[in-house]
Amino acid sequence: MITKKDSKAIAEIIKAGVDMTIIHSTTEPNTTIKSNIAKKLADYFEQENPNFDCEQFMGACGL
Repeated sequence: MITKKDSKAIAEIIKAGVDMTIIHSTTEPNTTIKSNIAKKLADYFEQENPNFDCEQFMGACGL
């Protein structure tokens, strides 16, 4: 199980990382790699821990 300490450490790593934008050739909005990774991790953490706070994690990631 992912602990709060683990999710905080991962959020700090994401926040400190270099962000790159994925530019789509269609009309859909551009996304960033950082936000994509953070969202996928948050989804996983929610499955593993029903008390996981997705909004708090995304905020800690700087998103």
